[in-house]
Amino acid sequence: MKKNNLIKKTLILWIIVLFFCSTSISLNANYVNSNSKNHVIIIAPQSRANTIYVDDNNTAGPWDGTMDHPYQYIQDGVDNANNGDTVFVFKGNYIENVWIYEPISLLGENRDTTIIDANSTGSCINIESSNVNVSKFTLMNSGDEEWSDAGVHLGSFNNDADYCRIIGNNILNNYDGIYSFIPGYNHFQQNNIIDNRNIGINLHGSGGNGYVKIVNNTVINNSYSGICVYDSPFNKIYENLIIGNGIYGIYIYTEENSIFKNTIKNHVYGINNSYPNNQIYMNSLKENNVGLINYNSFYNTIRNNNFIDNNVHATFDITLKKSNTNWFGNYWEGHSANTAKVIEGKATQNIWLYMIYLAWEKLLGTPPFPKPNLEKVDSEEYDWFPSKSQYDIQNNSFYKEKWLI
Repeated sequence: MKKNNLIKKTLILWIIVLFFCSTSISLNANYVNSNSKNHVIIIAPQSRANTIYVDDNNTAGPWDGTMDHPYQYIQDGVDNANNGDTVFVFKGNYIENVWIYEPISLLGENRDTTIIDANSTGSCINIESSNVNVSKFTLMNSGDEEWSDAGVHLGSFNNDADYCRIIGNNILNNYDGIYSFIPGYNHFQQNNIIDNRNIGINLHGSGGNGYVKIVNNTVINNSYSGICVYDSPFNKIYENLIIGNGIYGIYIYTEENSIFKNTIKNHVYGINNSYPNNQIYMNSLKENNVGLINYNSFYNTIRNNNFIDNNVHATFDITLKKSNTNWFGNYWEGHSANTAKVIEGKATQNIWLYMIYLAWEKLLGTPPFPKPNLEKVDSEEYDWFPSKSQYDIQNNSFYKEKWLI
């Protein structure tokens, strides 16, 4: 018995050591590689950190959070953790809504067998602190309250949840997979985000800092959208597999995002870009009804993507006559690369006259000319130098880590 207990302690110690070696380091400007090649993660200081243990099999007690006497419930372990501590959770089924108010690491024994089940009420994990790490859990069965319930809910009006890392989890059958309110500098990586009832990853900025990294996740069969970004700028969304998510693969309603090296397949709209100044490059947009739409979106760069087997590869619908989007070097299946690729869309006629009419009417009274009619008319934009061949998105080394740090 003592020998088995010693073996168990040794195995758990190695799991914790490997976890911190792969995903954490202090905030003194040092970096380490994560499990995904060439990506980096910054982690809060872990000085004087303790490890607290949780095991749902310890039903009789005593409970003091040691390996010999682990807490039965995750919330008890979290409540007794201090800044920088790790709460290690043995495999089991935990019917809980976990609330985290301190910068800690919550680590499961095995992502497939360490399960937090919200039992259709609230969120599986609620994070109300910055510098929180969550890894190696299955998070499932949240409630259905919009803008609230999720596998992981980060932040609120009262508490920011910045510099958090949600890495290596299964996030299944929730309302949203991950919901991040006023996000800043968070990192979502290597999660399986599948079969959620609204959005896989939902960034709701309300003017937040942004700078979120969404990298190397599998985002499949979420009912409304794979990834949505509202009012949260300067994010990087890359190397994700995004398939069959209701209406949108990626929906962008914010500026200054970089979206690259994703595979986006089988949606009504692969990417809906509804804000200016975004960079969209080196993606594979395949088997969508519309590969990409720019909707009232201007001054974007869309280059070096593969558009393959979509009903409509790309289009636009704008309120001005031109969007000033730079289409360059994309591969368009079915198009000869010897000529420019025409991107057909809709523009609004008479918008400037209409705006002058409204301003005149407000400031000076009835204008001396009739009110213009706003009409949608056919319009064209051009990829002047389309690619002759597909890009190897998965193995291409054209863009390296200067973009990712």
